[in-house]
Amino acid sequence: MIRKLSLVAALVSSALIGSVASAQSGRDYITVVGSSTVYPFTTTVAEQFGKAGKFKTPKVESTGTGGGIKLFCGGVGVQYPDIVNASRAIKATEVDSCSKAGVKDIVEVNLLGTVNLLDACESVDYRCLVQTGDAFEYGLKTGPLKESDVCRPDTLHGITRLGATLYAQARARNLGRPIVTLRLFSVYGPRDHPRRLVPRVIAGALAGTPIALSRPEIARDWVYVDDIVDLYMEASRMPARLAGGVFNAGSGRASCIADVVETVLRLTGSRAEARWGAFPAAAHDAGCWVADMRQTFDAFVWRPRIALEEGLERAIAALRHE
Repeated sequence: MIRKLSLVAALVSSALIGSVASAQSGRDYITVVGSSTVYPFTTTVAEQFGKAGKFKTPKVESTGTGGGIKLFCGGVGVQYPDIVNASRAIKATEVDSCSKAGVKDIVEVNLLGTVNLLDACESVDYRCLVQTGDAFEYGLKTGPLKESDVCRPDTLHGITRLGATLYAQARARNLGRPIVTLRLFSVYGPRDHPRRLVPRVIAGALAGTPIALSRPEIARDWVYVDDIVDLYMEASRMPARLAGGVFNAGSGRASCIADVVETVLRLTGSRAEARWGAFPAAAHDAGCWVADMRQTFDAFVWRPRIALEEGLERAIAALRHE
């Protein structure tokens, strides 16, 4: 069987709804290891998958990219993981280790992974395939991002995600396949990677230590992970008329980093120092990363339910109990 190396370029590279093959003979559930960046999203989707269907909930472990690939490349059999999430491409030395252990059919999931997946599904009568896009497909803009905007991505991540989206659209429109793309904005929530902004601010607030930050005015469109999973579940039941469509997955509201920090400090009662300018701002921070949600709201019943303050409160509670 084909085993997968999943890049963090996608929250869940693709959610295939309709038919799921057994992970391996002798085990009736899927095992996933790897990147802690993807871990919270993979875990949430795995839990929803287990609740929604007749298959068991996949077992997900956060081992780090290197550790996950080492486990993945250990060999073939029920004692080895089926999927590894990675925050980088697999190295040549790791491919060699996999090959020596008999692990030879590896799919790297981003542009080529999406192409391979869609091609492999040609003979499958699936109900829906939800392809995960990314706001970085748009490139730098000065206003809310609309699906009709001309995309000019200026990062490798954005370029490859846009390529995957265009390929999925072509398959849907030319072959009549039930494929839809969700473009994710700033997803956050429990079990997030500790280096990302929200968990880093929460950790500093709880510990009472200085928090290194870039610029307070940088704005993002924050959307809670449970809301995103709800959108995936509705998209998986989409009508045929939406096939080939691309839909923003955000809140439609801009909140600056200063708002996030102030809210976390207030909710935790912390006096931790916010050190603005102590953390380098990325080049893409100059853009406007807020979703225009009109097309999504017209097509789906779904609306984000969890406001930023409530979402941060949940994330704080989760981190307290880790």
